[in-house]
Amino acid sequence: MNFKEVFVDSLKFPFISLKPWLILIILFMGSPLVFPFILGFGYLLRIIESSSNGSNEAPKFNAWKLMFKDGLKYIIGIMILMMPIGFLMAFGVNLEGNDLLSLISITLVNLVLYYLFIMALSNMAHTKQFKAFFDVRKIFRLIKKLGNGKYFIFVLIFTLMETMITAMVVLPNLGALEDMFLYLFALSYLQIFQSRFAGLVYLKTTEIDRNS
Repeated sequence: MNFKEVFVDSLKFPFISLKPWLILIILFMGSPLVFPFILGFGYLLRIIESSSNGSNEAPKFNAWKLMFKDGLKYIIGIMILMMPIGFLMAFGVNLEGNDLLSLISITLVNLVLYYLFIMALSNMAHTKQFKAFFDVRKIFRLIKKLGNGKYFIFVLIFTLMETMITAMVVLPNLGALEDMFLYLFALSYLQIFQSRFAGLVYLKTTEIDRNS
């Protein structure tokens, strides 16, 4: 599967089965209750896992206890990702706001962080082991096998998609209710796209690693 196929497949993946997409939106609507929020991220990790194993179908919502545990692992990974951002903000770097400069700042920071995060998260999902998130030696080996330049393009597209959808959500000045639904719709699509994208990149990388 080449770059174009990975990208197009990931764009279309949320539409393969609308039911999981709708359930994910509902779970994110319940985010203030925490439990649904964690389940939502557990499902996203399940998408990465199934995609990294070559599945072309949306995984089912089942094994809720396991999905909750997976959600916790995903969120801990995000918290680790956010630590450098918190460090920058502590030193006065503005990464908030609705202006273009803020979006550019967020994009540049995310580009650096996602370089490791995508492969680390996919490695954790594929192996079903939390410690795989920190297997830096394997992560860099897989990136090298794919090619740093090629992997950077994958990460760049991953990051730009997030920035584009973020801009679609934060820049319009709609009513509170419209803003909420637009945000949930865009967020759930973006998360499914990114999960499928990360899983396929990992699949492609491990295929290269096995054949080398």
